[in-house]
Amino acid sequence: MMVARLRKDAVASEVAAIDALISSLSEDDLIGRQSLGYRRNELAETLQTLEGEVDSLGRVVLSFEGGPVVGSRGIDATFASKTIGAYQDLIAKQVASDEVELARTGPVPARASARLNITGVVHGSFGFELEERGADQLGMIDSAVKTAISEVDDVLVAFAGPSVETFQSALAKVDRRVFISIQAFFENLYRDSASLKIIESGRDFLIDQYAVISARERITGAIVTDTDIVVQGELLGLTPVSRRFDLRIITADTIEPGTILSGQVGRRLSDDYLERVHGERRISGQSYTALLTHRKVRRADGSENESFSLVELTDSSERLGRRIEAVE
Repeated sequence: MMVARLRKDAVASEVAAIDALISSLSEDDLIGRQSLGYRRNELAETLQTLEGEVDSLGRVVLSFEGGPVVGSRGIDATFASKTIGAYQDLIAKQVASDEVELARTGPVPARASARLNITGVVHGSFGFELEERGADQLGMIDSAVKTAISEVDDVLVAFAGPSVETFQSALAKVDRRVFISIQAFFENLYRDSASLKIIESGRDFLIDQYAVISARERITGAIVTDTDIVVQGELLGLTPVSRRFDLRIITADTIEPGTILSGQVGRRLSDDYLERVHGERRISGQSYTALLTHRKVRRADGSENESFSLVELTDSSERLGRRIEAVE
């Protein structure tokens, strides 16, 4: 099944073409007007159905222009296979990062369930329709693959966009192994002077060649290091909507007591916090044992920056210790 956005555009384009034909007919051409009118009504009903259709499965179009593309006729096979493969790798790692604790090395557990099929080609430039396996099994809730596609595309656009702050915010949140795959993805685009248009069901993005160059310059030579640390701290605030936390350090091996750390909150902790609020249990202003991920990013020019993510809060440091061992 074609990405919903393209299906809607195709039907709407055909409706517009029929409207133009009808307007060109003479007033006494009743048969022609009636025949085209029937067809237009059918298309209008189809368009209305598409507008109300719930598409819960992972579908995306990657459309390329530039060096590897030959008009609308073809695309370099080596470039296409490498770039589609890199995108598939990104989706698999993002699904794993969302659903489980993605280990820093080793197999990606979601690779089989996150596979995408090429289901068609798109002309104009040259692109591929990608669809998750089992896409005939409709559901009301977005699949893990659809969610991962949206998250990966957000990161790609943030890395290639004009805002340095947006890039740095995305870099602080993205999984380290996903970041490594993003480096390979942009390197493929840069090496072949290619631009990319991403089309999802309800939105599309253009990453032109200037944006590709900008993204590559930002991430070339960047080394991301994540370290899990356990601290005792007073939770000053935690907002699950914006996923931010503030924690005053009481004791920690490498951080001065009294230091206030701020950063992103892990998705699973946000859900846990909402459950506690629903049960009318206050957690802000209390002391906890916290598991944090300390991220350092070192760039090719020698500059560094760091960020913290709050992974878990608990009264049991022993439980956190077991979790760290499992992650490593």
